[in-house]
Amino acid sequence: MAVVVTPAWSKQPWSLPFLVVLSTAPAFSVLKGKRHKTIAMWASLMLSLMHRWLPDRDIVVLGDGAYNCLALGLQATKRSVTLITPGQLDHAFHDPLLPAEHRPKGGKPRIVGKRQPNLDQVLVDPSTQWQENEVQWYGQGIRVIQWCSGTAWWHRAKLPPLPIRWVLVRDPSGKYEPKVLVCSNPNWQALLIIATYMKRWSLEGTFEEARAHLGIQTQRQWSDLAIERTTPLRLVYLQFGDVDGNPSGCSRADRRRAGRLVSQICCHLS
Repeated sequence: MAVVVTPAWSKQPWSLPFLVVLSTAPAFSVLKGKRHKTIAMWASLMLSLMHRWLPDRDIVVLGDGAYNCLALGLQATKRSVTLITPGQLDHAFHDPLLPAEHRPKGGKPRIVGKRQPNLDQVLVDPSTQWQENEVQWYGQGIRVIQWCSGTAWWHRAKLPPLPIRWVLVRDPSGKYEPKVLVCSNPNWQALLIIATYMKRWSLEGTFEEARAHLGIQTQRQWSDLAIERTTPLRLVYLQFGDVDGNPSGCSRADRRRAGRLVSQICCHLS
């Protein structure tokens, strides 16, 4: 898990790792005779820990498709955390439950309202009202997109419903595949959801740097315990640096810029 910081002099957000949890493959869990925990389960524990550390802070968590899980969304809402993840075109979204006086009599008590059309149907429906805007897109600069949005209750069997806002994004030129974003806070505006989720791309850059320069996926240890100990530290190395008080070959202006960098990050986190 990383905190996204955009320094005042930079146009690109930075992702700084601060919490690392190692997850195992299902086959490894079976081999060890242990119950397998999915990435969403581990993320739920990380959300609880983060909420315990910062109970009075508004937290927004961005994840990829592995975190698009109803149980995780419910856990995030319980902890007052806003979760934004990619969704699927065939998600089962429903209208809110009608008041008691307007519900059908008899039969099994309903938990949610009427089923909404699947988003793949919304995508091809001629009556869908699309809006067009220019947005920053995955670190690739400005792109023109078309989007539509709505609120719904996300429901699956054996779990309570979760109020969400969905955003369906498509490329007017048809070059890119349509994308669905799901936000656990239905009060968020669609463009804010899109702009916020685009910041997640900085985390991909962080992982790529860790792979290329810190060897996070190419450790040479033979012991499982050694891997468990060193892998989190390799990511944490991105947070620290040894700054010489008077480095040779470094101008006074460079030292001032480095000082402003540290100051900006500290102000953002405080």
